[in-house]
Amino acid sequence: SGTLYIYENDQGQILSTCIVNRLRRRCAHVCCLSTLATNPTFARQGHGSKFLGELLDRLRRDPQIKRVELYAEADNSVALSFYQKFGFQ
Repeated sequence: SGTLYIYENDQGQILSTCIVNRLRRRCAHVCCLSTLATNPTFARQGHGSKFLGELLDRLRRDPQIKRVELYAEADNSVALSFYQKFGFQ
């Protein structure tokens, strides 16, 4: 479960998507990003970076969210490098 965010271009084509899962109870200040994906047709054109940047800005504006987490495969150097550009460790 979670909220699906969709990033589209002006023609209504889906460029990228991400599911944001908000934790509950004592962890309600944490949300986890999962299934971040970019349409292969539009890959390597900066859409994923723009989408993630805008999504993180939106999440930061929520005063209840104090931490954003995500998980990536340790051997996926492309993904790790991408997320590090946004401050993830």
